[in-house]
Amino acid sequence: MKSNRRLFLRGLGGVTVSLPLLEGLRAGPANARDAIQADPYAIFLRQPCGVAAQQDTDEVGAEPERFWPREKGALTVDNVAGRALDELNAYLDRMLVLGNVNYAGFDFGDGHARGVLQALTSRPPAPGTYAGEAKGGGVSLDMFISQAVDGGNDSLFLHAGSANGWLGGPCVAWRDAAVPHAAIRDPYNAFTLLFGTDQPGDGDDTIRATRRTAINDLVRTQMQSLLAHPRLSSHDRSRLQDHFDAIRDLEVAVTCERDAAEEAAIAMGSAGYNDPTGDNLVTTVELHARVAALAVACGLRRSVVIQVGSGNGGELRFTDPDNGSLMENFHYISHRRLSHDSSGSIIAGSDVLHHKVDRHFARMFRTLLDALDAFEMPDGTSLLDAGVSAWFNDNSNGPQHCSWDTPWILAGSANGFFKQGQYVDVVERTGGGPRCSRSPDQAPTTIAQLHNTIATAAGVSASDGGPVVDFGDPGLPGGLLDRIMS
Repeated sequence: MKSNRRLFLRGLGGVTVSLPLLEGLRAGPANARDAIQADPYAIFLRQPCGVAAQQDTDEVGAEPERFWPREKGALTVDNVAGRALDELNAYLDRMLVLGNVNYAGFDFGDGHARGVLQALTSRPPAPGTYAGEAKGGGVSLDMFISQAVDGGNDSLFLHAGSANGWLGGPCVAWRDAAVPHAAIRDPYNAFTLLFGTDQPGDGDDTIRATRRTAINDLVRTQMQSLLAHPRLSSHDRSRLQDHFDAIRDLEVAVTCERDAAEEAAIAMGSAGYNDPTGDNLVTTVELHARVAALAVACGLRRSVVIQVGSGNGGELRFTDPDNGSLMENFHYISHRRLSHDSSGSIIAGSDVLHHKVDRHFARMFRTLLDALDAFEMPDGTSLLDAGVSAWFNDNSNGPQHCSWDTPWILAGSANGFFKQGQYVDVVERTGGGPRCSRSPDQAPTTIAQLHNTIATAAGVSASDGGPVVDFGDPGLPGGLLDRIMS
């Protein structure tokens, strides 16, 4: 495991400037990684209710594969043609599609609760909670990352859906067992939280002043002292100067000043955030994605969650792209019936409708990737490559809503940490048959290992300085997923 430890200069308002590894200030062999890289980050986009995967259901019968690539290996246009993932063709070479991501069989009393409440916690329900009243059993991955690498700040938790839906509405992010993380539903509120209102006396004057001052200027005294350090070689001083010049170049492209046009667009689009249907729903998610990209681009957050829908997505209704009509309740569609259980009448063509919803989520994820990719880094890569963005699901499919082979799509290498352009099982697959009919020994629990790997990629270290290996429930398999690391 290569070390990602860095030296930092710290200035006004918590501003930090990471330094290249300098030969004169450390022992050991020379470090060959001279590239100037942004701090890694993690952004999570949540989808409920599974995807339209190949299966045989009592409701519809044989359903063809409409989500997963045709075969393991390289992600190509041909490999994903006709699948929901072909909405992401522009990013296939910078993505990882993960197979064999299996959640634990914890008893939450409901398949949706089991999925959403362990998707970022790797833990069973909080003691004494069950089914519709179930609560997360521990800190969620977004908060764990943010508290470790963001100076103890909360992660940014954004929610597109009902405020008081099933499982309490916002239910993915947790401060601790049964202690929810407060979500922001209005994208413009999230924007003003990060950037202030730009009105004198609103309490954000120091923050705004800091943003308007070049980062190098905020740590200038420390820079000068470091450059004069007697142990620095001429090569070290040259590298430092190049590093500071690159930061200045980046500031030209990303000043993080208040952009009136961007602010107006976010404010106008946020007007319909209370409506989790049709264009208003999609617009809200897309604005959350733009705010998330700004948050990491400006160094204001390194961990963001965008939750779409309540605990079972029961309030979500998407537009049918083929005729412009409002489709049925997504939770109903996922069950293939006009009900939140197995009692309603069959929805004709519900498997196709589920596929159309998957395409909506793929396009929303693409909006996030587009926003990140718009920021160019000093080394010629984009902000997308500096971190990892994950589109994940609570369940594998519908209507069974099992928790094996749960979709996780990663984009961005986190500064070279992750492999790219592949569809790969996170651990070796054994046994065949339908996803939800595999035996427990054929579907080992891998969610905690995935969480460990993402946390490590995002810059979190264990107390001994090594990688994170024990996030989540201590009874789950730990360690890292070597198959997805570069």
